[in-house]
Amino acid sequence: MATHGLRRYLAAPTAVAATLLAAAPAVATTATAFPATIHSTPMTGNDFAALARGTAVKAADVTQKVSLGGATRAGLGDRGSLAGSVYPVISTDGGTHWRIDGPLFYRAAADAPDVTTRLAALGHSTLMAWGRGGNFVKTTTDRGAHWYKADFPAGVYSAAVRSGHLVVRATGNPDRSGNVPTRRYASYDGGRIWHRGARAASVHY
Repeated sequence: MATHGLRRYLAAPTAVAATLLAAAPAVATTATAFPATIHSTPMTGNDFAALARGTAVKAADVTQKVSLGGATRAGLGDRGSLAGSVYPVISTDGGTHWRIDGPLFYRAAADAPDVTTRLAALGHSTLMAWGRGGNFVKTTTDRGAHWYKADFPAGVYSAAVRSGHLVVRATGNPDRSGNVPTRRYASYDGGRIWHRGARAASVHY
């Protein structure tokens, strides 16, 4: 083969090279861990094994109680009779009687990314539920009539109410030393859309 022909052959992409490039595994990047915005999707009660909205829950099985003003309380039903599952619950008599107020949040040992252990309230109608190490933050702006779920791809480290809006500290992908970057997200519409904000300190699990 002539020299110029050999050079042209080596420079041309081959079918084998193209196949190898296509088969290479995708690498998680900062962009995928921290997208500019995260949109929530409606939660539906499509788990046929779940308890129905309105089902009574024992007061002893309710944790993470928060006030929504007056005699209305919200909480997480996650003990005893609920058999390892977590539901949002509400009371309109100061916490004496409770009932399920939304879809199943978590079933133990079945959906760890959906873990829900904490609850916060904003005003009289907005609630936010999450769990450290999980991927999802659930929110409602109408006291549980409708719930929405946001998926933070690499996980959630913490969430809180700050200055009249909801804030999540999302985790990224760990580096070789095990350090995990974090970044703040804020929602100004009760959790429907989350906007990426400033970098926060890294954490180490």
